[in-house]
Amino acid sequence: MRIALVGCGKSKQRPGGSGWCDAQDLYTGELFLKRRKYVESRGLDWWILSAWYGLTKPTAKARWYEKSLADVSEIERSEWHLYTAASVVGIWCEETKPPKLSDVVVELHAGRAYCEPLATFLRQLGMTVVTPVAGLGIGQQLQWYLERLEAEKV
Repeated sequence: MRIALVGCGKSKQRPGGSGWCDAQDLYTGELFLKRRKYVESRGLDWWILSAWYGLTKPTAKARWYEKSLADVSEIERSEWHLYTAASVVGIWCEETKPPKLSDVVVELHAGRAYCEPLATFLRQLGMTVVTPVAGLGIGQQLQWYLERLEAEKV
């Protein structure tokens, strides 16, 4: 089983009407859109890593917010990472039920603040964690996704 966790973005739309939209449509930044397109093009089940909502399904209802993991205390960040790791295990238990956690591969498509220590926690639980754009700047990440999306068109 392979799942992708996609980091949210700072750029968000302010939904009209009720003020709610699908979480996947809330984030409008170029990097989020490239990450989303990349994981969707590969047919992966994916979830959004949100500073406000935690781990959320792309189709879950969300509304505009202003929060980043960079803006919270160390304790709040630690709570977020622990809660998110527990949520990933919940997905495994409730939705997919592979025989063991070691059968789960988690791709993290997010910035460092969202990947660590979450990746460490997931590895300690026995999951394989892949961080394909770790250590790359935003421009380099955009290029990485663009190259792979272009290669798929061939």
